[in-house]
Amino acid sequence: MMYIIYQLMEFVVCFVESVIFYIFIEHCCQKRIKSPALQCVLLLSVTMSIFVKEQFSLSSYQSMIYGISVWCIYAVIQFKTECWKYIFYVGFYFCICYICDFIALQLHCLLYVGETIESIQLFSVTRYNIAIISKLLLCIVVFGIAMIENRTKNIGYYKVNQILILITTVISIVSLCGLEWVIWYSLRWRQDNKVEIVVCSLSLCIFIMTLIVYGVIKKLNISIQKENDYALITYQNELLVKWAEGDQAIENEWRKIRHDFNNHISCIDMLLQMGDIEKARAYIQKLTQNSQEQTVSLDIGNTIANAVVTQKVMFAKQHDIFFEVKGYIPEILDMEDIDLCALLSNSIDNAIEATSKIEEKEQRKITLVISSDEKDVGIKLSNTVKENIPISKPLSTTKKDVKRHGIGMRSMQEAVSKYKGTLSWKCEAYLFVLDIRIPLSY
Repeated sequence: MMYIIYQLMEFVVCFVESVIFYIFIEHCCQKRIKSPALQCVLLLSVTMSIFVKEQFSLSSYQSMIYGISVWCIYAVIQFKTECWKYIFYVGFYFCICYICDFIALQLHCLLYVGETIESIQLFSVTRYNIAIISKLLLCIVVFGIAMIENRTKNIGYYKVNQILILITTVISIVSLCGLEWVIWYSLRWRQDNKVEIVVCSLSLCIFIMTLIVYGVIKKLNISIQKENDYALITYQNELLVKWAEGDQAIENEWRKIRHDFNNHISCIDMLLQMGDIEKARAYIQKLTQNSQEQTVSLDIGNTIANAVVTQKVMFAKQHDIFFEVKGYIPEILDMEDIDLCALLSNSIDNAIEATSKIEEKEQRKITLVISSDEKDVGIKLSNTVKENIPISKPLSTTKKDVKRHGIGMRSMQEAVSKYKGTLSWKCEAYLFVLDIRIPLSY
């Protein structure tokens, strides 16, 4: 009976190793077979092949060649990639496995001072626990590689989840070592099959719980990523709507000018026919002044910046906000248009949102100053606010959907970091100042 139980547990360990290999290689290659049923059949077939190998007394080299062959065949059937990559990934995985086995065995040697490796491996339950600890170490490495592949790991949720996985794994290893200590002294002085079964069962449960924790956290990460993607798409749509509204405002202004043009010409013609040249000239001057006030035409040295700032100035004008622009962007600034657009659009949108909350329209002011020297380019955006914000207090949002808060600021920070620049802010005397510095050479 004990033999059957140990064989069953050995099969479970082989299956777990197959699953870990699947997790490892799926982050490196594209799947050929996407049917869950066929994937399970393949995993069970590979597990059976490895399990059969363990029943024979093979040398280390024979065991290694057999294992690499089985994993390569499985990888070729399940995944698509270049030929040399199959051997590379399988070889790399085998190296990790052997290193984890070595560490697990040495860990037991440290626990049982004075005992040899042969005496430690005397009992089946001890060998089984060594295998479980080795697989836990293998999980840490493989899961770590999987997280490195995930480019969204800088998000706070992912950092917390990584810590949770690490803590869970460490607790599992410590628990297994404690169980190993109990079983060692129990079996050393009294051969009790019940103790072996209990310890093996607890070891397996601890390991399975670790895998369940990883699976739950992975699902949580996927769910959070989908929410972030949705929030980003929604935010991009909002920017498109604002851009369309700005373009519509400009179009309305020109339509109004074209509509009134004939009336103005008729009025000027009538004044000239009446011989009142002075009134005609005064009317033309007034018309020119009004046209300059209503029409926004900016040139700050960059086509994208001109378009973005012009659209934002028109949008601010709709909210009765006075918008002043000073400065010039030097041509030597080596910055991609999409990054420059992200900086200007998000910063000005935030300024307009904050300034529009002020009830006194005469207090609504935004100033954009662009300066440069031999080292860097400075973009300083200042706007009046309804209330001061302490520098120690994080920026909050007035949006109804707080989940989407921070996307614009994160976009600006990423753009600034990309060019090794700096972004800082302060708020004093009801004036919020955002200061961005971008080096001319990075």
